[in-house]
Amino acid sequence: MCNIAGYVGEKDAAPVLTELIRKQEGLFGGFFTGMATHDGARLDYRKIQGELSTLLKETDAASLKGKMGIAHSRTPSGGDSLWSHPFVTEREGDLQICYIANGNGGVLENRIPEAAAVADKLEQDGYPIPCKLSFDNDNYVHLSTGEPIHVSDVMCQLICKYRDESGDTLQAMTRAYTEIGTEIVGLVADRKYPDRIFFSRINMPMFVGFDGSGAYIVSSPLGFPDSVTEYRLMPPLSSGVVYRDHVEVTPYESFCMEALEITSELLDITEDVFVSKAKELDVGMKDVASLVRDAMPKGFINQAHAMIYIVIMRLLKENRIRQVNTRWTVDGADAPKTRFALV
Repeated sequence: MCNIAGYVGEKDAAPVLTELIRKQEGLFGGFFTGMATHDGARLDYRKIQGELSTLLKETDAASLKGKMGIAHSRTPSGGDSLWSHPFVTEREGDLQICYIANGNGGVLENRIPEAAAVADKLEQDGYPIPCKLSFDNDNYVHLSTGEPIHVSDVMCQLICKYRDESGDTLQAMTRAYTEIGTEIVGLVADRKYPDRIFFSRINMPMFVGFDGSGAYIVSSPLGFPDSVTEYRLMPPLSSGVVYRDHVEVTPYESFCMEALEITSELLDITEDVFVSKAKELDVGMKDVASLVRDAMPKGFINQAHAMIYIVIMRLLKENRIRQVNTRWTVDGADAPKTRFALV
């Protein structure tokens, strides 16, 4: 699991993205961090293995130019700095697209092995997978050569291939997601379009809000600046484009499973699970996400994480829980951790 962020508008994107990630990284992230921006002429990016403060200390990410950009923070799920987002496609020193994603296999886990065959074919077609590891990692896809690769890098190259073939980035995202997409949401910054961010969402959370300066994209509404007072969860099984003052959404024509609709009844179930867990001790997203998934109707792609974020915002507004910002260590790496406790 991860956190995503995006901005397109009048402000410099890098400082905005920094704050969007800073407010979210303790939820699901802090171990791998990256950012990409578009300065009107070209894309540029920075990424590291470590938290946001490390990215800002060890790189010039804070000085990246442009009014549009995307950013990402990831959990400690293996790999090195190559496996930080964004993943990119480059041609003769010029970046074509930068891609970030949030999610996992979930109920669509059986589609992930297909990515290995797709990756081999991409390399044959001139779209190499840059993120090959020099050490083994059994948790991820392997090329036919045996090299571990990140499935999000495969998705990045596949999107770029389809975009090159059709000239349509939105169509390319939809085609790639319907072919090998799992329980994910993703954002694309395209060299051709400095004024927009492309997205595709199967089920993981993506909220969009606006203020006078532009459009903001976050995994959790906790990431929004105070100037964003209203926001919208993007529909599942859809692709779209976020502009500085509006968003356009196109549903998939077909998909292998239906997405579970968010209802008031399911939000009440989510709240009951969250509050019950919070009574035991302060609770984090990882603690409660699997419990909420288990409580949902079966046979659908669920929206558990989105519902948890909606419930958290409701409980915070009602002053029934409080946010606790702390830290934790995994395999020797230290990162922010956001938890919640009953008031």
